[in-house]
Amino acid sequence: MEKFGDTRFGFSNIFSVMLILLLVVMLVGIIASLAFGTLPSLGTSGLVIPRVDSVTVQGQEVLRIQHKGGDTFQLNGSSSPFFPVISFTVETQTGREKARVDHSIQKYTFSSGDVLWIYRTGSGYVVTDAVTKVNTPVLFADGTCYLLFTDETRHIVIMRSGPY
Repeated sequence: MEKFGDTRFGFSNIFSVMLILLLVVMLVGIIASLAFGTLPSLGTSGLVIPRVDSVTVQGQEVLRIQHKGGDTFQLNGSSSPFFPVISFTVETQTGREKARVDHSIQKYTFSSGDVLWIYRTGSGYVVTDAVTKVNTPVLFADGTCYLLFTDETRHIVIMRSGPY
């Protein structure tokens, strides 16, 4: 007959019960944290499937970005609780420069079917929504350049397109 506290079979009965109770309490705590939203969610970055072309406007190179599919984004320079914020950065051999959004842009969202234009002026790169708004472009960049799509909400580069 086995006696209470007999240790010939490994752990004691009290220790195994305490271990099971500890696991149950930890599991209840994790489930409660998830249910009440006290744990931060990992979240995901936005997805965009663009088509980027280098075209000539007024004798200078301009990048045309067509949103072929994916998520809707807010353009940098605006904020929205509904959509992630996207920015465009031109990367050349000399460094990176973020393109600023033209103040005359009509729609600050970038969704499927939309077309944006990036051109360079004397003060830097500019994003606009119509080719007719491209004014006084200068030489785009010396050598090859790349276009970086950055999800500003999550602070990660979604994709790198190029060379152009």
